[in-house]
Amino acid sequence: MRAALWVVVLAVGCHKDAATPAPAGPVSTSDQDALWKLAPQGALGGMVISPHGLQMVEHAWGDLDAMVHRSPDLADFATKMDEQLQKATGQTKASFAALGISTSKGGAVFITADQKPVTILPVGDRDLFLKVVHGTKGDKTDKLDERTTCQVMSGNYVCVEDVAIFDQLGKGQLSIAPANARGDIEFVGSLPLGKEPISFAGAIQLARGAVTVRGEVTGVPKQVLAAMGEASKPRLDGDKTTGFGLAHLKSVFAALPMPDKAQAMFATLGDPFTLVTYSNKLDAQLPLLDSGPASMIVNACGDGPLGKLGAKAANGVCSFAVPNAPSMTVAVSIDGKTLHAGMNMPGKPNSVELTGFGKELAEGSWQDAFWGHGSLLASDQNLAGQMAAMPVPIDLSIINSAIRAMTMLNEFGIAAKVDGDALRFVVGVRTAWSNPDDIVTKLLAIAPADVLAGKGPALAGAIATKGSPLENDLQAGYTGMMVPMGGVGAMAAVAIPAFMEYMKRSKVSEASLQLNKIGKNAKRVYVEESALPIGKTAQLPAGKCCGQPKNKCAADPAAFAKDPIWTKLDFEIDEPATYQYSYESTDGKSAIVTATGDADCDGVPAVYTLQITAAGGALPTTVIIPPVAGTY
Repeated sequence: MRAALWVVVLAVGCHKDAATPAPAGPVSTSDQDALWKLAPQGALGGMVISPHGLQMVEHAWGDLDAMVHRSPDLADFATKMDEQLQKATGQTKASFAALGISTSKGGAVFITADQKPVTILPVGDRDLFLKVVHGTKGDKTDKLDERTTCQVMSGNYVCVEDVAIFDQLGKGQLSIAPANARGDIEFVGSLPLGKEPISFAGAIQLARGAVTVRGEVTGVPKQVLAAMGEASKPRLDGDKTTGFGLAHLKSVFAALPMPDKAQAMFATLGDPFTLVTYSNKLDAQLPLLDSGPASMIVNACGDGPLGKLGAKAANGVCSFAVPNAPSMTVAVSIDGKTLHAGMNMPGKPNSVELTGFGKELAEGSWQDAFWGHGSLLASDQNLAGQMAAMPVPIDLSIINSAIRAMTMLNEFGIAAKVDGDALRFVVGVRTAWSNPDDIVTKLLAIAPADVLAGKGPALAGAIATKGSPLENDLQAGYTGMMVPMGGVGAMAAVAIPAFMEYMKRSKVSEASLQLNKIGKNAKRVYVEESALPIGKTAQLPAGKCCGQPKNKCAADPAAFAKDPIWTKLDFEIDEPATYQYSYESTDGKSAIVTATGDADCDGVPAVYTLQITAAGGALPTTVIIPPVAGTY
């Protein structure tokens, strides 16, 4: 909830410019550069915000606060927001100045190797700030609480949990360069996931009512990058385009577990899947390597689940009306070796100008790209009547809040492309606050009930001025906003299972590699001494791994060196490990080696067992037995 709120706050924007260009990098990055240079030694990650960024966030918060408190349908949310703000700051109408924070200089947060934060606050009124946070002022240092100490250093108000870090400031090596972009808010870091960390760098660029995030991620599993397919440009239809989608799905389908028949059918599909929306329709296309299986499904659509929706096949086209919206029809057909699927509404498509962000994505080559713009206020559908016809009761308070939020969202896009072993991404959001203030005020006065009743076009049309973003969004209709939302869900459905599978394999790799090493060394000892080492070792590294940094046991090569068996096997762990190892042999002819670890710290350890067997003077054989199914 907190993260989502900040996204909304950033997207609301500020009030300095009347125009609405796509957000871009700041003219000067001197403030951000100075803050990055303060990173402490060994910092794992950090985030900086420029003075301009703070000013925009403050303006955005004021706009959001005004909307929430002026909307009767958001009254409950307004009350909860005030309660949380009162609890955190002692005020319900907070501003940075009221907190003792200055917007004439920037701030930063860095995370050290032991997961402790280092915060650089743009404090303007030290006494007021300490009063708000209930801190204690000292001659040289202040105490915010029993753990946090703050000190003014070279004009910066620095707060740490470990005072030794004061001497480490400015000795870090963090760099925003991999993001290949600059912004008023910048972030760098890494996540210790799997054997290789996932590293990222990004820049948040702000404009009135809009936010764009650009950056790069490295350490993404190679199989995930490979599953994204080849890069290509989105398909457009001239000035009638209100949204588009692009995805390479063939390699994804090939990697998913499914029955042989289903796998054979998906093998007939090509790449890429493309989608174009218009003000009154949607057109999706997918190349086919073999149109036979798809043709059979289309021609038999009336016999399956779609038949219950009234679907009928005629002349190679399967069509049906959208439930509770009879003016919308869906049609699926095959033209040569291309599968077409579309949704149509009455009328002709409008001519619409692409936004700046839309043009950027349209001109690029991507593995996946989804973008759309428009306005829910362009819909004349009686949504209230449609919901009343549904058999499931609808909570109108929730619906009204959702409608309020959706009418203020006008553009969303996300795209990703593979660049070597890195994944570059861009995400953009634009809201109704990109319009002039008078238009925003009138938009907020439109009741969700009127939108549900299909009165949006008339009410919003009377508000939109010539050349305003709202005018263009109303021309685009509301179908464009369907593309990026569906695209995000599709990308998550593909990426999350693939990533989880990678994580599962990474948990296995450490144990397998180390046990293989022990097995090879055991064979060498057997050749040299005609016997395996006899005896039993302690389980090393000692102690409980979960709870230690990154939930791994600290390296302790000295402990291995003290054990004669591990020394003879030339084995030690010299870096943090997920697994602990033990060895036992009573006769020198066979041995059992175990690797025990709880990689997900759920209290259920996984045990990998290496069985070493020597028979008749032959070279010992080794077998690794994995843990029981379901452990990971």
